[in-house]
Amino acid sequence: MATARSAVRRNLTESLRALHERFVTGVVTVPELDVSAVRPVVAHSWQRSLAEGVDPEGYAPQANGGDLQVLRGTHPLAPAMPVIRQLLVEPASSSDLVAAVIAADGTLLWVEGDRNTYRRVAASAGAAWARSSGQPQPAMPAVRG
Repeated sequence: MATARSAVRRNLTESLRALHERFVTGVVTVPELDVSAVRPVVAHSWQRSLAEGVDPEGYAPQANGGDLQVLRGTHPLAPAMPVIRQLLVEPASSSDLVAAVIAADGTLLWVEGDRNTYRRVAASAGAAWARSSGQPQPAMPAVRG
């Protein structure tokens, strides 16, 4: 069962990467993307990223250790991190879950959960994932409100 699920996930990943490549190179147009298998929220994110000139291969800049500690220490969710870990992260420890707390400027303050998953999406504490940094994924909730 796990092998079949892995194969489906791998095929979906390859299909999405191929569709994204065709989109950023202009082979697939915005109207074609709108009727593709990509969810509308993802299609709109791709459109915004392309319009803003975000490099899809870009790497997120990192806050240095001291800056990260200051950002964490002053963030309003800092006191809630033990509760977030206990109620969200720990119960899902055997899944691919990743929980992230992100500052308003797009800096990942805490990234916890499955290490393989957050390495795969290049998520690490201190990374700047604002759209302008080339890493728009966590910025999506902020755009949507």
